[in-house]
Amino acid sequence: MSRKLVSAKELAKALNVNLYTVYRAEQKSEITNYGIGGAKRYDLNEVLQLNE
Repeated sequence: MSRKLVSAKELAKALNVNLYTVYRAEQKSEITNYGIGGAKRYDLNEVLQLNE
């Protein structure tokens, strides 16, 4: 399955949570940041599978 990388803002909107929740999940290593440099990019498909 290919990755569908989205920004933190797009991920928060898709999951109906706030940005703080997304960043906190990354700090806890619950989700992976695939961005290069300072860019935050998350795999939407991976996160949705975790949510099931």
